[in-house]
Amino acid sequence: MFLIYLIVTALAAAANLFSAGCDFVRYKKVSIAMAKAGVPESWMTTLGVLKTAGALGLLVGIGLPLIGTAAAIGLTLFFVAAIITHLRAHDYSLGPATFFLLMAVAALALRLATSDTQHPACHAAEKKLDPALIPRSALRSPTRRARKAVAQSFPRHLFRTCRAKHYPALQKI
Repeated sequence: MFLIYLIVTALAAAANLFSAGCDFVRYKKVSIAMAKAGVPESWMTTLGVLKTAGALGLLVGIGLPLIGTAAAIGLTLFFVAAIITHLRAHDYSLGPATFFLLMAVAALALRLATSDTQHPACHAAEKKLDPALIPRSALRSPTRRARKAVAQSFPRHLFRTCRAKHYPALQKI
């Protein structure tokens, strides 16, 4: 499931970066479509910046789920607003906006679906960590020596990320 999330997120980010590039260079077809919807040409740069921020947020969100979720929500709202803008102007060429909306919704749904599953880095660290290697004192008293013993058997950056989700016994350390 995480692999599907990675693919959809990469495609959504690439599509939004392409669309932002079209906004920045004022691509003729995009300018015409925005004019039909009643969007001033002066807004194209701002809209391009928003799309770029959303795309970069999706990519950063692969490692930081909260940012990925926020970016996907932002892009979803952006394209819902784009569709509403087109409909209010009686412009019914909604194909591109609908495609981008579906990509953002898919990225959001997959981000939410994979956030409860085990992160690949946690899974790799779990294979290396044998619970028998954790001293019993580390599970009983959150002393500096106990934390050091756990840190030696579990990489520090993964320990912070994974302990709450996958090692409830280590929650107090």
